[in-house]
Amino acid sequence: MLKLICLIKVGALVFDFIHEVEIETSLRDKTDTAVIKQAKKVFIRSASDFNSKPAYEVIKRGDKVEIYLGYDDKLNLEFKGYVKQVNPKTPIEIECEDEMFILKQRLVNPKVFVGGKIDAVIKYACPGYQYEILNTSLGGNFIIGDDQPTAVKVLEKIEEVYGLNYTFRLSAEGNPVLVVGRIYSGNDLLNTPVVNYVLNKNVIDNNLEYISKEDNLVKIEAVSLQPTGKKLRSTFKGDPDGNIVKRFSIPGLTQAELDQEARELYRKNKIDRFDGDFTGFGFPFVKKGQQVFIQDDNGGKELAPTTNYVDKVSVRFGVSGFRRTITLGEKV
Repeated sequence: MLKLICLIKVGALVFDFIHEVEIETSLRDKTDTAVIKQAKKVFIRSASDFNSKPAYEVIKRGDKVEIYLGYDDKLNLEFKGYVKQVNPKTPIEIECEDEMFILKQRLVNPKVFVGGKIDAVIKYACPGYQYEILNTSLGGNFIIGDDQPTAVKVLEKIEEVYGLNYTFRLSAEGNPVLVVGRIYSGNDLLNTPVVNYVLNKNVIDNNLEYISKEDNLVKIEAVSLQPTGKKLRSTFKGDPDGNIVKRFSIPGLTQAELDQEARELYRKNKIDRFDGDFTGFGFPFVKKGQQVFIQDDNGGKELAPTTNYVDKVSVRFGVSGFRRTITLGEKV
């Protein structure tokens, strides 16, 4: 049997034991979160006066957090962020957020960007990171108002105007990478392997549903921002009852070009696909944005082999074991 191991850093404290850890990382939910549950009767002794305090009195909001989990002698960095708050219940709960915790508090001075590319806005509002940006044209002026919004408010405006989703991913070196519009691509994902899963072998449970392209009822809604600030819109409802809405923003197109792009996007999205999630063990290590290959060892059509991107990873580690639940994104 494999031995569960952990290394959890909270501020200056280091734990190699834990009651439970819950981690949620997602390409869609913007902020990755973690909840560290530790025994309430863990006391920290001061090196200067040997007085001891309960851990929940020592840990402070804003303390840096790193969570490493694994089996035997192999640890992986599962989460990196900051303490949001400490709940002194039993067991104590240390609520954490990823680097978005900083951007929610960082104020941005007003500025007007006259034309140019989106990366100029992002690097101004969110300096000092590694970036993976779908660097499209601003299509006109971009104004950061004089009300000093936070960096996250600027990212929200970029998503609203240009349709570019944003999140943080961790690079192979454990550094936060600010991803805007490139949720399934980027240099930080180049060397990540496709992870193989076989139902009934390294999959414990699944809520997967196979949807044929005939049942995949797609509706495309495309928007193109013009240099004047006007938005052109095109809707392509190839299926009369299309209820799976795909939204895209493509700056600078004419109405005819946008209509053609909407039709082409419909064709690309009208495919057989899997939907849902599945739960495996803590190993293999998988992070959001990575690719997973899933197959049924019985070869049944309902679970035909597929390769999908990972939209969300939920990790549970502790007294109940080590489980990783993977929510599928788009088919590769």
